[in-house]
Amino acid sequence: MEGGAPDDATDVLLLGRVPDADMPALYRAADALAFPSTREGFGLVVLEALASGVPAVVADLPALREYLTDARDCLMVPPGDSAPLSDAIVRAVRDAELRDALRVAGRETARHLTWERSAREHEGIYRAVLAGRIVPPIATE
Repeated sequence: MEGGAPDDATDVLLLGRVPDADMPALYRAADALAFPSTREGFGLVVLEALASGVPAVVADLPALREYLTDARDCLMVPPGDSAPLSDAIVRAVRDAELRDALRVAGRETARHLTWERSAREHEGIYRAVLAGRIVPPIATE
């Protein structure tokens, strides 16, 4: 390559299947998580990164806004727009004060969103439905 990296250099390493036990160390090796998803149901990858202390740059999607707050525990950018995404990644990596604040708040967010809490809340909903206190919506499709 003329003026660039050697032919054997790469910016992306495909690891294949990675054991769950190895994931926290891989997250911690990252400077930031870029999560430019355009549709998302929850964003477990984001939560895993936050729990590992990795600042996250995410698309501003309703599912992510349910548990994340822009400039508190992540940086949110408009979905599908690469310029704000790249700017936010650079900020998350280069601004030490911002990076540290995102790490602290991100870990706090992740600490509250556990599988145990999710199970308890779901159980409460199921009990309310069974007791008739909540009527589930009827699917129309």
